[in-house]
Amino acid sequence: MEILRISKVNTFLVGIMMMAILLCCSSQVQAAQEGDYNYTVTDNKATITGYTGDGGVVTIPSTLGGYPVASIGEYAFVDCSNLTGISFPQGLTSIGDYAFNYCKGLTSISIPQGITSIGDGAFINCTGLTSFTVAVNNLNYSSINGILFNKVGDILIACPGAVTTISIPIGVTSIGRSAFYGCTGLTSINIPQGVASIGYNAFSGCTGLTSITVAVNNLNYSSIEGVLFNKEGTILIRFPEGLTTISIPQGVTSINEGAFSSKGLTSISIPQGVTNVGLFAFFGCSGLESITFNSATTTIYDSESTIPATTKIIGYDPSTAKTFATTYNRTFEVIGTTSTLQTIAITTPATKLSYSVGDPLDISELEVTGTYSNGGTKVETITAANVTGFDSSSPATSQTLTITIGGKSTTYDIEIKAASDVVLNSIAITTPATKLIYTVGDTLDITGIVVTGTYDDSSNKVETVTAANITGFDSAVATEDQVLTITIGAKTTTYLVQILEDTTEMTEIETPSHIVVPSKVWTIKLSGVVNESSLNGKIYVTNSKGKKQRITCAATIVNGLSQIEVKPDKDYTPGDYMLWVKNITSTKGIGIKKQVFLKFTVK
Repeated sequence: MEILRISKVNTFLVGIMMMAILLCCSSQVQAAQEGDYNYTVTDNKATITGYTGDGGVVTIPSTLGGYPVASIGEYAFVDCSNLTGISFPQGLTSIGDYAFNYCKGLTSISIPQGITSIGDGAFINCTGLTSFTVAVNNLNYSSINGILFNKVGDILIACPGAVTTISIPIGVTSIGRSAFYGCTGLTSINIPQGVASIGYNAFSGCTGLTSITVAVNNLNYSSIEGVLFNKEGTILIRFPEGLTTISIPQGVTSINEGAFSSKGLTSISIPQGVTNVGLFAFFGCSGLESITFNSATTTIYDSESTIPATTKIIGYDPSTAKTFATTYNRTFEVIGTTSTLQTIAITTPATKLSYSVGDPLDISELEVTGTYSNGGTKVETITAANVTGFDSSSPATSQTLTITIGGKSTTYDIEIKAASDVVLNSIAITTPATKLIYTVGDTLDITGIVVTGTYDDSSNKVETVTAANITGFDSAVATEDQVLTITIGAKTTTYLVQILEDTTEMTEIETPSHIVVPSKVWTIKLSGVVNESSLNGKIYVTNSKGKKQRITCAATIVNGLSQIEVKPDKDYTPGDYMLWVKNITSTKGIGIKKQVFLKFTVK
């Protein structure tokens, strides 16, 4: 009976397979050529895949081989520089990615009413293009002052390559992928207050661009000396290609994917605070002679395309910079070996600038940066031995302290107040603890907390806080709001924490839309702290054929809970995909209660 049952199952599976083969054959793609056009036929509709004509003004036929022309495929007219005009048939519904890339002779594009889809970069590098016009009854697109937008006008899709000035409408909330790509005549762009997202490569190829400014009340972006940053100024998003020099601010922690492509940039120094350099960060900087990494641990995206092949890499030994140089056979120089210290400067002042008589010197948070003869900079090591001029034996309204490193010096001023009965009036939390959410059994963690005392002479001081100053913490059982009390000098302040059951459940996968861009990074939020070693092979992405895609999973802790970023090693190709999360565990070995999957589509 067992043999008979297996035989029936096999017969059923064979039948299903034969049906699938028949279905596939029924929609098989046919390739053909007619006149100046190569095309394919799918579901009785023609897609133009190539053009072999002489150019000039071209009217695309409404049919090929008797089939209606519904689509222009990706790269179909690429590099047709002799194309001076194009007329689309009314039955056309889609224009593929990069379809008219480098069609430099085109001067205007008219989008008919039936177009429902225009791919990424469809008209980039069309340097002669002055305007888009869109049929008024098109349901998906519109044009404003010759610029291509979505129908409602809040997404800027493409700017014609010949445009030299632009005023982005105040109602725009999104600037699309490659929107200004190849607009070589633009010299400045102002981002209005409502823009909440800017797509990848939005300003690439704008070789004349020297300034990107942002409205001061924009909640998502900012600009410093014409360079585009996130609002907080911690992520360098885009360096205009028309600029040739930059001093990266010390507060920057990340350099965005594709941030630099200026051919005039010859050298750059990456500050010590930068922890991450993204893919293609300096791709296209063909004139970049040297790049200096002032941290030994900066994560450099592992790809030969991150830094140009001819660029000399300067850094510490050992360091991630040296590892990158060795991996990709680049010239490497140990930092400081061929350069000398030129100047030093205080880049972050000491926390304590006001003393009372008898206080010891306190250089907490004091940061001094040295500039070297090779153009590199480095945050110098500094101790109290580097500081002279301090004397707290008597009051002084202004006392100058001198910092000396390697024969170079800089100064700063402090004050020494007379000893008095200064009384602590109150304390307040000025920076909350990093960890505010705990799981049952966790120990108290006050990392990051800053408590400031206010005194009766109106002075303020950052107080020393240890676990001994805190009462009320109990992680034995779960509780929603547990009040912790901080006591310093008989003054108190409180803050709330949560104690959660030790589970590792999915609380959210960021899904504003299931239709995503090829470089989509998914963020998975958990209700506990994940055991990172359990991630290997347990989170993966498959395509419509079930083939696993190459991805990278990176876990971080946010408010005491794990978040996992799932990023493709290279862009997804258009199609349907499935994101799977299976059998991951918490740091205490507790497994996720249910498996999760998410279907998404890449356009």
